Formats: sequence, structure tokens, C-alpha cells
Amino acid sequence: MKTTLKAIGNSKGIIIPDNILKICKIDKEVFLEIKGDKIMISKKEIARKGWEEAFANVVPDKQEMLIDDDLANCFDHEEWSW
Repeated sequence: MKTTLKAIGNSKGIIIPDNILKICKIDKEVFLEIKGDKIMISKKEIARKGWEEAFANVVPDKQEMLIDDDLANCFDHEEWSW
């Protein structure tokens, strides 16, 4: 789709038709990214999106992995007086 840049103060902007915003499920905020000579507009990135799935792949049963006491650094116990 071709559109024209509009002056907005010291900046420029475009009007994005509502049907395009609905298709992309964009309602308020967007994320702008420059790739080469292109401006990419996408939905606002969600912080930590996909982290739960990534951690589930690391620990399939979702149990916390604790460091075994045998593997822990003995420096604190042997070198220091508590």
C-alpha cells in the first residue's frame, strides 16, 4: 500500500488504516525497528515473552534445579571462620 508522509510538528507520520491495525492486532503501542533502509512496525514486544517455554525445555518437569552440596565451593567452609 502506498501512503504519504504527513507533517507532525518537526516530525513526519503516516495514517495506518484501521483494518490493517485490526489484522495485525495493534491497538495502542507499536515497536519500531530499522532493518537496512526499511522501517518495521510491529506490536509492542512483551517483556520475557517466550521465557516460560524456553525454561520448560531446559527443565522439562519445571522443577527447580539446585546445585548439589557436593559440587558447591568449599572455600567458605574451609577458609573462613563463622
